[in-house]
Amino acid sequence: MGIMQLVVFLFGFSTSLVPLLHRTFTYGKGPENFGISGVEKGEPVGPYSFAIGGPINSIYIPDPINKDIKIVSLSGDIERSIPFKGYFDDIRVDREGNIYILDRMGQRILVLNEKGKSETEYKLDYETVKYPCKLNFKNDKIFIKQENQTLMDALTKSILPEQYEVSIKNERLDIFEHKNGVIKQITSFEINGIVSAEFLGTDRNNHIYVQIETRKEPVGVNLLVLKFSPDGKLIGEYKIPHNDYFVWTARLLDIDEEGNLYQVLPAEDRLEINIWKTE
Repeated sequence: MGIMQLVVFLFGFSTSLVPLLHRTFTYGKGPENFGISGVEKGEPVGPYSFAIGGPINSIYIPDPINKDIKIVSLSGDIERSIPFKGYFDDIRVDREGNIYILDRMGQRILVLNEKGKSETEYKLDYETVKYPCKLNFKNDKIFIKQENQTLMDALTKSILPEQYEVSIKNERLDIFEHKNGVIKQITSFEINGIVSAEFLGTDRNNHIYVQIETRKEPVGVNLLVLKFSPDGKLIGEYKIPHNDYFVWTARLLDIDEEGNLYQVLPAEDRLEINIWKTE
């Protein structure tokens, strides 16, 4: 397969982001606030990941400073909070509202029910979580997403037989499809200044969404999402307008089955929640 030269935003795509939600929250200790600390000294700590889930894709945001997990509706209101102390690495939520928490230091996945009660704890071995990793759902099962982006069943350690994987090397983005034990490269692009890439997911029509960051002059990065057809043809590109992350976060963006993009952005003076429809 030949390598195609990608010049972002010069393809003439009629793709755009249609705002579905833009909501900001101030930092503080009240029930309508999110917490932040360490602003004056060292690395700030605050909301660092999020998950979409439950029956209507509510947004679950860990708030370690206020010691809870806040659940935000699609209208942008805080529906309720679940008390939870401690800092953990990632969070996912299934359709029933069960919450899966990845605790790498404790080498475990903790499962809470929709009311926050601990239901199950799955122990993980050191080799599975010794490097930074995330949680992911596929086919109603929970998987560990390791640095190389391979999805491994959290319990059986088997590799998911059907998945997509992306990688970057020498400013080249490669997308691979794993299917029936065969790994196939479906597309390859050269992207000037690319510094990161992550497979976000697929929509109902099996379109593939990839999150990338590119260098922005003189400083900073651009945050974009590229949309591909199942056979690897680039059919959409979306520049995320807000990317001034102040708190380190394990998850910049997420996507639902309709292709809507979700962002939880802990900026310096506010927490921002955005949802966009991709067109």
